[in-house]
Amino acid sequence: MLLPVAERSVESDAVLEAVFDELFGDTSAELGEQFPSVELVAEKTGSSVETARLSLERLARAGLAAGDNVDCRTAGLEMLPKLVFRGSRHDFRVLGDVYASCRLIWPILAGLCAERCAPEVAAGLHRLVDRMDATEDLRERHWLILQMSNWLVDNSGSPVFQLLANNILSVLTPLVEVGTQVIASALRSTDRYRELAEAVVSGDPQCAQDAARRCWDRIWDSGIEFCAGMVRPHD
Repeated sequence: MLLPVAERSVESDAVLEAVFDELFGDTSAELGEQFPSVELVAEKTGSSVETARLSLERLARAGLAAGDNVDCRTAGLEMLPKLVFRGSRHDFRVLGDVYASCRLIWPILAGLCAERCAPEVAAGLHRLVDRMDATEDLRERHWLILQMSNWLVDNSGSPVFQLLANNILSVLTPLVEVGTQVIASALRSTDRYRELAEAVVSGDPQCAQDAARRCWDRIWDSGIEFCAGMVRPHD
């Protein structure tokens, strides 16, 4: 709940904190959900309309909201971690959507890397796959897959896809423990990840995209059923 504060005519951290807690607390907004009007925010916080507008503009500058003149505000991609971590529990519905996004984005990243095909890209990918082959620890393999994903992001040469992928990785990286359980069957074999590394090194973008898609199809098959089973009926 928003608590009234003394009216202010200047930008206020107290108002900003109240707005942030209301929009992104335990009952946080869904990705793409429209926020309350500036006037309603001002009324709830006991502040002037101008102070409320300035607070919302600060959230927009921080990348937590987007809209024209802050009149139409929606939760940005930077909120993904908060959408997955709901208090003390994980929202497996959102996590399933994250895996679905990976199936779309990572093949494109792999194709971009294949086009660049720099020697350091090839060496880095092969080192990661060799380390995956050298361990039977599924958690360690999962961590190496995330490193492989990071490597593809960093070497894609696309700022737009780098921003998208980094927001997704900000969700998956803290979830190594639970994620290992979610995609366990996709971690038992490393063959598709080696195929992906070789496809990227080949310099053939289509081949690299297909190999990445096969990797994420396996992860998807392993994870989506687990995530669906964890979504409670009322969610």
